[in-house]
Amino acid sequence: RIDPYYSNKFTVVINACKRLDSLIELVILYNSMDAVHRIIVVWNPCGHTVPAVLKSMGRVIIKYEKVDNINARFPIYPLIKTEAVLICDDDIFVKPPNVLGVW
Repeated sequence: RIDPYYSNKFTVVINACKRLDSLIELVILYNSMDAVHRIIVVWNPCGHTVPAVLKSMGRVIIKYEKVDNINARFPIYPLIKTEAVLICDDDIFVKPPNVLGVW
């Protein structure tokens, strides 16, 4: 359910597992933005563990998947409380002014 309290914020959903360095950089970037309510990292099984730095960030939620599926990021998650959602891969960098210019 969309919460009107978060009408000026958006949720980031990132499909991830293999590109750990770029994932960390991306999450740090989005975590620094006031307009981001939550960052949901959809973690696919690939033999890597989730970097500890991601687990320690307050607005980051790790959603563990049982199978590696690129479509795992598309279901409606109860964790999403915002009307706006940015869905990306762990190697897609969009500069904050470009992201904020959409809303």
